[in-house]
Amino acid sequence: MTERPGLTDRQRAAARTAAEVFDSLAEPPAAPFPRDGDDGPRAGVAAAVGLFSDVVQRIVDGYAELAERAGTVASNGSSGAAGEPITLYGRPGETAAVDVWIHNMGSLPISAMRLHLSALTAADGTEPAAGPASFEPPEPSVGAASSTRAVLALLIADDCAPGIYHGYVLGSGEIEAALPLHLVVEP
Repeated sequence: MTERPGLTDRQRAAARTAAEVFDSLAEPPAAPFPRDGDDGPRAGVAAAVGLFSDVVQRIVDGYAELAERAGTVASNGSSGAAGEPITLYGRPGETAAVDVWIHNMGSLPISAMRLHLSALTAADGTEPAAGPASFEPPEPSVGAASSTRAVLALLIADDCAPGIYHGYVLGSGEIEAALPLHLVVEP
């Protein structure tokens, strides 16, 4: 297989896995079809059904292996459940902080996921008076089948109106993720 320049290690691994799956599907069947004269027409049909079943099983196994090798990422913040909003609490003039957990459920490590905070907006369209967000570490790495934590810190301006503001924590790099975030500015 000729590798294309500019691919990440994770993309190269996925391409190699896909090539292996397709190569294994191209292998000849273990036994040829019997002829009608050998064991009768039913034996031929039974052999065809058996070979078809083997091919379907190899396809399913190949896709399962691809899914296992590719891995998935689940992330959550203070709520403790993947996919639930991260909730950040603070008062005007304070720096609000919350843990953002990144869980790698795959068998390959994730290196340097860049974290960002999207624009925050209240339900009525207003935006909070808040400084830029920072993450520590700014580009966390997550080992295979493990988790890591990044701390999101956000300075809430003195004149920020109390309310609930909605946005997303975004992760980019080898794997992309978007987690809903609620900033609750208390009076």
